[in-house]
Amino acid sequence: MTLAPQRDVLALARVDDGSLATRALSACGWLEKGDLQDPRLRVETLSRFHVVSRVTAPDGRMAIVKYPAKGAASGGRNLARELYVYRLARWKPGIASALPRPILLDEARQILAVEYLGHAGSEWPLHFAPYPITLPAVAARLGMAMAKWHGDTTEVSLLPSLSAGILHLGNDTETATADRAAGSARFMRFLADDTVFSQLLAEAQHLYRPSCLIHGDIRGDNWVLQDDELKLIDWEMSGLGDPAWDIAGTLAEMVLQAIRDGIGAEPGMSGWPRTVETLAPIFLNAYRQTDTCDRLVPFTAARLLHVASEWVDAAAPLVNEDSDFTETGVMPILTTVRILCEKRTQATDWFTPWT
Repeated sequence: MTLAPQRDVLALARVDDGSLATRALSACGWLEKGDLQDPRLRVETLSRFHVVSRVTAPDGRMAIVKYPAKGAASGGRNLARELYVYRLARWKPGIASALPRPILLDEARQILAVEYLGHAGSEWPLHFAPYPITLPAVAARLGMAMAKWHGDTTEVSLLPSLSAGILHLGNDTETATADRAAGSARFMRFLADDTVFSQLLAEAQHLYRPSCLIHGDIRGDNWVLQDDELKLIDWEMSGLGDPAWDIAGTLAEMVLQAIRDGIGAEPGMSGWPRTVETLAPIFLNAYRQTDTCDRLVPFTAARLLHVASEWVDAAAPLVNEDSDFTETGVMPILTTVRILCEKRTQATDWFTPWT
């Protein structure tokens, strides 16, 4: 691993077409100079808040290179937390075992390069999530990996995680709706004005207890199975947080995957969707240590509402002036949250075997 480029990269242009990726890999020695002119060299790039490129070397090796897109810094988006996690992994095995192998860490220029863990022949990034949480082996390995990085970081100095932002919705609705499309802003105001949802978020904020490194964005396209181990990517929302937030994120992903798959999120006897009743024991038996049951209902509900806001963001033009969000696909999420709130006591008691 190279901690920073060893050759002259100060003159590298901060461009968003992915060309910086190959030049950075050349500067740190992963690519040879001649590789840059080789017709077999392939670069596939996407850009939103960050530029992410999959680089295939002429000899078939593959890497992912990530750096902030133009204007990302002014919007508060950077790789400081993610790069710090990779630094920590040098002496924290619980983190290292959950990360892909780093190639280049350059905090000064905000460049991260790691080995690519997906299938070489896959279309990228459209088919980068072949291991959903609904696979029991994935649920178990995620539980084991999460327990390791949580347990290994309880006394580490960390920047606060950015992932719990929706918990502060009731504190400043104007900020939460700023710079959003009209439909997205309408949804955030809808959450803030709904008594059940607003009280839930306020309670979750009150219960939030930062104590260790959390990933903060547990979702199916943020992990890959490699050599029977689960590796997690996209740690940009990570930092000091409540371990229950990651656990709840896992429970929420079980619900969301069932909705994506068309199975639905019908509640079982516990008040939790049946998919959670099936998969959560597998995950929690692997995680093994938790005193978080008092926080799992409000945190899972809050995570579901956060993802619902993302879905509305993606489909904001479909939101009409009457605040009917049906066309955005979020209604099963909102229904699940209401049921969890209605059956709060039994849904909380369901976790007793793991306390």
